Amino acid sequence: LAKGASPFIQAAVAGLGAAASFGGLVGKVVQTSAQFEKFQTILETIEGSSEKAKASMGWVSDFAAKTPYELQEVTDAFVKLKAYGIDPQSGALKAAGDAAAAMGKPLEQAVEALADAMTGENERLKEFGIKAAKVGDQIVYTWTENGKTMAAKVNANNKAMIQSTLQGIWNKRYGGAMDN
Repeated sequence: LAKGASPFIQAAVAGLGAAASFGGLVGKVVQTSAQFEKFQTILETIEGSSEKAKASMGWVSDFAAKTPYELQEVTDAFVKLKAYGIDPQSGALKAAGDAAAAMGKPLEQAVEALADAMTGENERLKEFGIKAAKVGDQIVYTWTENGKTMAAKVNANNKAMIQSTLQGIWNKRYGGAMDN
């Protein structure tokens, strides 16, 4: 404002600025509320009940608050893992989050890599430092740890074993990366 503006004009301009800021805040609150409703609806569909959806939304919100990921990213990852038959609350989402954070990748990439591996498609694991080779009815995962090549063998038809092995590798290599 010009130096000679009257106190009335100065107050009016300040008031407009405050109103605009308040309006922006109200808009963000409304937008966040709508986003929560959308997530709640998606989770109700995936979980099969309103009660389970509320519990999952609480878990997702808590997880997002403790990680570098936004609520939408975490909710999307949670829903994808559930859709793939993987329980995100069993440590799968934490392991994927740590791996993604350590490698500078989006959370979705780690979730997709894990989901693909459970169906025998291991190409995406390379982005997280893990190579895989199918040998008969086994998959051999190899990675480098402290300058040494490490290996783990799993039954190619045992999804639970594949999941726990990959989570174990990610937890050992990348555990705590989201906190850092």
